[in-house]
Amino acid sequence: MAPRPLIVVRRRFPDVLTTEPADDDAEAYGAAWPLVEEWRWMREAHPHHGRGVRWLEAEARILALELAMLDEHGLTLPPETQPLRGFARKGQTTWRRTALQDTQRALVWERRRRWVRRVLTLGLWWR
Repeated sequence: MAPRPLIVVRRRFPDVLTTEPADDDAEAYGAAWPLVEEWRWMREAHPHHGRGVRWLEAEARILALELAMLDEHGLTLPPETQPLRGFARKGQTTWRRTALQDTQRALVWERRRRWVRRVLTLGLWWR
């Protein structure tokens, strides 16, 4: 049986997510690496403030990615520099769940508002 290759991670805390890519990201984040990659891309492309259906959809996706990384993979998100444990982690997940619910609610209202605008303008607003 061949010896398993040793993975050397050059980080102090491998479960703390960084916004800047590093060479050992795939090894450090393991199964969460696709989520981290998508989160970094979306976070960079997504403006901090906005309106409309597209902005709300992107915001909801970012929050869903963050929740998955926190809950399922046990990562700690920036700006934290040390891993979150206990109540601190619970607080982070709670406010993200609340923000996701608020964003999804706003998305439903924005879609309804867009539909009403289209009906009232006989579809001219859409073009």
